[in-house]
Amino acid sequence: MMLDERVQRDQRNAEFAVETAKSDLSSFRPPQGPVDSRFGPTEHDRSRWSHSDAALEAIAEEPFHVMVEVYTETAGDDSPPIEKEQLWYGNTKSSANVILNRDGRSVNVLAWSHPGLQMAWSRDIDDGFGDVRAHGYRLLSVELLAKARFDGLFPNISGVYQPGGGSCKAAQSCAAQNGFESCQTEYDARSGGRVHFPNVGVDDQAEKLLQNQLDIPASVIKPVDEFIVRYLDYVWAYKHNARPRQRRLPRLQTKARAAVLGLSDHLDLGRLWEE
Repeated sequence: MMLDERVQRDQRNAEFAVETAKSDLSSFRPPQGPVDSRFGPTEHDRSRWSHSDAALEAIAEEPFHVMVEVYTETAGDDSPPIEKEQLWYGNTKSSANVILNRDGRSVNVLAWSHPGLQMAWSRDIDDGFGDVRAHGYRLLSVELLAKARFDGLFPNISGVYQPGGGSCKAAQSCAAQNGFESCQTEYDARSGGRVHFPNVGVDDQAEKLLQNQLDIPASVIKPVDEFIVRYLDYVWAYKHNARPRQRRLPRLQTKARAAVLGLSDHLDLGRLWEE
C-alpha cells in the first residue's frame, strides 16, 4: 500500500471512529461482558464499564495517535496458532480496547497499554515476529508491517509514516514522486536550518528530489543518525561531567529507548534536550 492510500484510509477511519464513539456514548449500551444476574453488577463490573466509557470519550475527542499494521499469531482452540493481518490504532489516553462497529464496518482502537500494540510500536519493520509475553491474552506474537504517528487528524491528517519515511502535513497534498514517498514541504534558506531524514535508507535519488524540486541546498540535507552521533560526540557526553556508558544495553532496553523517542513530538524532544 502506498503512502497516499494509507493517509486516505486513516483519515476515513478517524472520522468513522469519532462519529461512532459519539453515537455509542449518546445511546444505551448493554454491559460488556458477563454479569451475575443473581446479585447484579459488582464493583469490578462498574469499574470495567467506567473504563470503557472513558475510552469512548477519549476517542470522541481524539480518535487515535498511532497506527500499526501487523501480522499476528493467536492461540487457537486445540489447534496450531492462527496467523492474521490486522490494522490497529492506539489512543494514548485510553485504558480500554474498543472495537467500533457500525453498518458492517469496524475499527480497532486499542488501549495504550495493550502489549501487542506496544510490542509492534517499539519494533523495526524488518525485525520479524516478536513474542508477546502477557497473561490473559491469546495473542502470541506480532510482526510489524507499517506504522505511523499522528500530530493531527482534523480537518486534514498530519503524521509520519514508515516505511518510506513519508511525512504528511495538514493542508498539504501527498504524492509519490519517482518512488520517493513524501508530502510537499517548504524550506526557507534564511532560517539557517537543516533538513533531517528520520529514516536510514536515504539515497542519492531522495537528495536530488529535494534539491531539484524544492530548491533545498545539498549542504543542509543530513540524516538524523548523523546529527545524533555528532551531537552525542561533541556535547552530550560531557554534560554535568558525565562519563560515557561503558556497558552494552540489553536489546529490549534499547528498543524501549527508541520507542520513547519515536513517540515524542518536537516539543517533547526540546524539553528532553533542555533537561
